[in-house]
Amino acid sequence: MESDMKHAVVRWNPATRQHFCTHCGRTSDAINFADALEQLEKYDCAVPSIDVAMPEPGTETIRLNRIKKLPDST
Repeated sequence: MESDMKHAVVRWNPATRQHFCTHCGRTSDAINFADALEQLEKYDCAVPSIDVAMPEPGTETIRLNRIKKLPDST
């Protein structure tokens, strides 16, 4: 494997029928190893934060601000 790969160790999980990165846990449902690796390489190999949702690469996102409702004064 090349050293410039983001996901250095990718394994096959026969129970879930998915390839997965042993470092970050990201999975690919591609059966072929080369296809799975290509799909995984779109993402950085880092443990994702629970607080931050990561959009798929190449997609645009819009930040929405949550508005708190004030209690009714009636």
